[in-house]
Amino acid sequence: MTLAELALVLSVLMPVVFAVGVWWWLHGVNERMQILESDRDNAEQQLYEVRQELHEIRAGALGVVKRVKLLEQEVLETAEKQEAMALNDPENRLYNRAMKMVSLGADLEEVMTECELPRAEAELLFTLHRNKTTS
Repeated sequence: MTLAELALVLSVLMPVVFAVGVWWWLHGVNERMQILESDRDNAEQQLYEVRQELHEIRAGALGVVKRVKLLEQEVLETAEKQEAMALNDPENRLYNRAMKMVSLGADLEEVMTECELPRAEAELLFTLHRNKTTS
């Protein structure tokens, strides 16, 4: 093969080799692009799912907050009802009256008579009142 023939073969083969090389390079770039697009699609799907979960968590948290507020209100109402019941209890009123009499200086016999308390209970009230005033 002569130099001229070799030059002719090379002049024909070089563009073909170059075209094949470019095609091969572009094919690799295209595959990488497809992988990156797939990764992006997966990331977008995960982001969508995370946003949905966050939305559900927020909704649940708001429900819990509302329920806690309702329960707090119920506890306050129950405490108020208990206090009102305690104040309306006839025995409680007697003890409250007896304590008031003790604090005003009534003697043991007077508290026993006016509040219809046994001696032991009246003495206990006097002891409690003395402890309360010395504290």
